[in-house]
Amino acid sequence: MSEAVRRVLDQRSTFEHEGPRPLARPIDEPEPFPLAALGPLRLPAEAVQAHTRAPIAICAQAVLGALALVGQGHADVVLPSGQVRPLSLFLMTIAASGERKSAVDSLALRAIYDYEEKLRAAYRADITQFEIEQAIWETQHTAAKAGMRGGRGKRGNDSYGAEADLRALGSSPEPPLMPLLLCPEPTFEGYCKLTAIGQPAMGLFSAEGGSFIGGHGMSMDHRLKTAAGISSVWDGDPIKRVRAGDGSIVLDGRRLSLHLMAQPDVAAQLLDDSLLLNQGLLSRILVVFPLSTAGTRFFAEPSLAARTDLKRYEERLAELAHVPLPLKVDTRNELDPRKLVLTAEATQVWINLHDFIEEQLAPNGDFEPIAGLANKAAEHAARIAGLLTLWIDVEAREIGSSMMVNAAYLIQHYLAEAVRLRSMASTNRHLKLAQRVLDWLIEKWEEPAVYPAVIYNDCTIREVRDRRTALQIISTLENHGWLIRLEEPTRIKGSVRKEAWLIHGRTLR
Repeated sequence: MSEAVRRVLDQRSTFEHEGPRPLARPIDEPEPFPLAALGPLRLPAEAVQAHTRAPIAICAQAVLGALALVGQGHADVVLPSGQVRPLSLFLMTIAASGERKSAVDSLALRAIYDYEEKLRAAYRADITQFEIEQAIWETQHTAAKAGMRGGRGKRGNDSYGAEADLRALGSSPEPPLMPLLLCPEPTFEGYCKLTAIGQPAMGLFSAEGGSFIGGHGMSMDHRLKTAAGISSVWDGDPIKRVRAGDGSIVLDGRRLSLHLMAQPDVAAQLLDDSLLLNQGLLSRILVVFPLSTAGTRFFAEPSLAARTDLKRYEERLAELAHVPLPLKVDTRNELDPRKLVLTAEATQVWINLHDFIEEQLAPNGDFEPIAGLANKAAEHAARIAGLLTLWIDVEAREIGSSMMVNAAYLIQHYLAEAVRLRSMASTNRHLKLAQRVLDWLIEKWEEPAVYPAVIYNDCTIREVRDRRTALQIISTLENHGWLIRLEEPTRIKGSVRKEAWLIHGRTLR
């Protein structure tokens, strides 16, 4: 027996004893969430955590999203570049089942749910009155039109009187605005129709983000349309739609924030989608994927301080929800937000952040893999700073340096998370492809050994069509113990192969 064959057998013996390693990679640990950078939202986030024992990043995302929902309609931020941008935020929280996402959502949004219920109660009363007024108007309108056709009006015996009656009658009464603030899984068309007759500042929030990610609006036929539509609303652009069925519509002054909580596999359907990456939606979403706290969530009664902080948070959130939104003159639901400007000190902080990020966007820079998000990071930070400012003073007109510093720390955490998740996604895509090739080898390839051409010629997996990719997969399978390199030429299917690898569990003939 040659020495080369002996080494192969020794290596095979080792893997048979220990077993090949699964083609899965442990989740890299995230950096700790910069809790202090939440500023006035730190105590609310800690209070939610004290009541749920969920990871603090989930709690932070929840309270920040709630603030975005109630704050986005009041003001826009003026960037140092001169651009005016909404305060809306798009957030995503990735966590496995059992991480208490729903419990966090319930606490963080409880004041908004209560406010929405008040809107519904008022709507029920108003819709009854509207129906009465509408019936009266329709009766009068029908009579006036009949007068024009018959040549007799209420005040005369010709059609001119009837025309005067119609003009005096005016337009039909408008129904009350739909009392919906939170939508868990709308299509973009549905959102457009709702915001035309509903609240001007809304939220796409769901503790079960799969209902939106896997829903009709994000199906393959509608994904790009939905992504482009909500991206445009994030930018603050008017909603413009022209359809043969329901005509054209232009809706200005609308705001939409988003917070989706989703399990890792579900979130990957969104975050790993190259179409959405190129379209730009993913550069508008701030994502966290905290480590699980399972196994450490021993019961403890929330302290008096935590209960007090949660109560104060809910009271403040309710207070902001009840503040009337600024509307354009003679409109019911077209926002006219005031402008929030950065002080000179805050402007310098923003510029420093902007330039730091720009340096890291250079070739081989830290942020090159996440260029889309990084290019919008300074804008994200300005939005967050504006929201934190409104939490303190909803009538504020300036963003100070302290809030801008807080936002800068937060956005650097989001950037670090994006780099980590992009690296994980790239690695996982390769490992999933390697697993598919391994499955094919086990199920379809009957020989004891394999060579590169088998993988890029015979394998039916279309993503593997060249020698370079095949060798990368072989290297991965070898490193994980599924393949063992043969150091001597080996006859496979009647031909001698200089490069060949023994498949785990099989024996050379």
